[in-house]
Amino acid sequence: SELGKLIALIEEGTQRILLTEGAGTGKTCILLDLADYIEGERSEDWGLLFIKGDHFTTSQSESNLADRGLPEDLVGLCARLSENRRVVVIVDSLDVLSLNRDHDSLRLFIGLISRLSAINNVTTISACRSFDLDYDPSLRGISWDHRVRIGLLDYEETIIPLLDKWQIDHSSFSKSLIEVLRVPQNLRLFKQVVDSGATPQIASTYALYDIFVQEVVVQKDSLGSSALEGLYRMANHLRSRRSQRCSKDILRLGESTVRELVSQEVLYEESSQSVGFSHQTLLDCLTVRAVIAEEQTLKDFILSQHQLPFIRPFVRAFLFYLRAHQPDQFSRQVVQAISEVEVRYHVKRLICESLCEIAPQEEDWPLFRRLYNSYPELLKRTFLRLETMGAANGSAWFVFLSENWLPLVISSNDNEQRKVWLRLFLQSAACWMNVMPLETIELWLRAIAESWFDHRWAAKIISRQFRDFRFKRESAVREVFEAFLSSCEIEQDKDDYYVANTISLWVEATHSGDDLVWLYMNKKIQHQPDDAADYLWNAHRGLRSQPHTFYSEDFLKERLKASDELLDNAISALVQWGQPQHGRALSPLLDETSWIVKHSQEGIPHFVDDLSFFYSQVERAVQSRAATNDTWWQNNVQFLLDSEEDAVAYLAIQTCSKNLANNLPQIEQCLQNKSLLFDSRLDDEIGELIRNAYPYISADAQEETQKLILERCNTPDINSYLEGSNLRAGYSLLRWIPAYLRTIEIQAIYDDY
Repeated sequence: SELGKLIALIEEGTQRILLTEGAGTGKTCILLDLADYIEGERSEDWGLLFIKGDHFTTSQSESNLADRGLPEDLVGLCARLSENRRVVVIVDSLDVLSLNRDHDSLRLFIGLISRLSAINNVTTISACRSFDLDYDPSLRGISWDHRVRIGLLDYEETIIPLLDKWQIDHSSFSKSLIEVLRVPQNLRLFKQVVDSGATPQIASTYALYDIFVQEVVVQKDSLGSSALEGLYRMANHLRSRRSQRCSKDILRLGESTVRELVSQEVLYEESSQSVGFSHQTLLDCLTVRAVIAEEQTLKDFILSQHQLPFIRPFVRAFLFYLRAHQPDQFSRQVVQAISEVEVRYHVKRLICESLCEIAPQEEDWPLFRRLYNSYPELLKRTFLRLETMGAANGSAWFVFLSENWLPLVISSNDNEQRKVWLRLFLQSAACWMNVMPLETIELWLRAIAESWFDHRWAAKIISRQFRDFRFKRESAVREVFEAFLSSCEIEQDKDDYYVANTISLWVEATHSGDDLVWLYMNKKIQHQPDDAADYLWNAHRGLRSQPHTFYSEDFLKERLKASDELLDNAISALVQWGQPQHGRALSPLLDETSWIVKHSQEGIPHFVDDLSFFYSQVERAVQSRAATNDTWWQNNVQFLLDSEEDAVAYLAIQTCSKNLANNLPQIEQCLQNKSLLFDSRLDDEIGELIRNAYPYISADAQEETQKLILERCNTPDINSYLEGSNLRAGYSLLRWIPAYLRTIEIQAIYDDY
């Protein structure tokens, strides 16, 4: 839960936390629950200061804060208190401060948060609407250590049980209504509307508020049109003053009427003389109703205002009101506002970005074609906003754009602009991918197959979307990665991240596709079997296995532990890359393993590249499988020990030394392998295996091993300059044999040497 996340972040010592989401999602309720938790369960070791930002909209300095009830030298007091306990400072309704005529109060609180966040053992938690974060530069510029987004209510688990409890029939609810009700504030208003006798089918939040006003105010005998006129006066007054509350006198209503409006939760009473709307969206809705009653168009309304950030919520409310109640006027008034030169760019941008919150219909195509042809930069803002939207209207947008807009873009002669538009379209798939998964997969495949733009962009976009894609187990997903690997040339590290990140995430989710992981890792390796050095050089240069390549640092190690197919490929590759054609003693791959570290002087640095890291992961996976004595280990241990490649034999010997009980028959064969005893560079490792295993292997195996060691001691040296080398090598092995298990001949050599 969000409350649990906040508590965990405080305990971790996070200094600057933001709690955010849209209007009515319960930010204040969560903060109040947090305050109750601190005052109840953590009162001994945590201190709390809760500030309602909307109560300080006129404050311009810290002295003004003190006048409104906050302690003087607030930062100094928090600093002194933090020496003995964790201090939590909560600032609610930060967004309200950004709506004032001037930003002095907002700048004051931003500075306050910044100073408090610099103090050890102090955590500040601020609540702000996501809309204001996106559009207010002062809020957008704040750096937060952590952002906690409030999840919407789950329809199946939370909303349906409540509707059943309230005896509200939900069998015919539309998708748009369901999405509206996922916001807690909207669900509360919906119940009030239904309790008043209405059975609405609502397409947007603003339509819900409009019906709420109609049912709770206009249709109520004790309130009616006179109360509505008073609310209009209050809304216009607050808009013109850019304030959140006003004197009751502005309403020009009787005290009993005001009390009823408070009782119906239309207003809230701050004091005996001042009131405010119970919710910001209600103010927006009433403002729009008032100006539309005066027959103003969207353009007229914008031009009648100072085009400052304060009017943005009202412009959005106007736009959605038109969509809900005057759909025949919607496109015409949008075009009028956008084409008007006196309308500021930030307002035009707001209108275009807000379009993505509607469900587009066929009759909207002329509007979007006009935007595409005449205002492409504004339409791009719509696409960028679509990428971050939820899935409420995702399927409608996919169908609308695919059938109407996409053919127009693909037929364009401007190649560069076509790439830009197609990239924006693919990015927008984030809003419909979880409601139309198969269509999204087809879109990914089409973007790759038709080379809509540089494959790096496709990899980047699909990788980012795939993390939140809830249908990773769809069989068609594999085709996307096959298309990537067949069409993309992996040349740079930044390409690695996006392709490998996505494939590894899919493999982890489905426990399949290890062949694609292996294909990706080896895509750049060019096999040249004439010389072992060529194999090794290409493995150094082309292998892709570093931990940052995949979606998690432990991915490769864990997959090697879990996948027989991937581990088989890894072992086969090690044998091939080593290729000891000039004798196993000259195999270069052993120098890429932990063997070289053990046999080097202490303090000598060893470069870790993809190949050496890859070997270390294989080594850990093999040791893990040997520890559990799984089927793969049982089927492969003898092959590993008998390998002519020292790097592979080293891996098996090290592992067997740690798991004697399950591997004694294989160890006996290993210690009778003449090639291993005579030609490898693993004398120390074989010696350690002899020391550990000798007391447990059979007497026949002990005797046979010592015969081979004796043979090595007595083998004549090939060259005079190597005189005594075989005797020394034999001695390096026999000295590991426990004295009480040595044969007479072996003991004699030991004594003479």
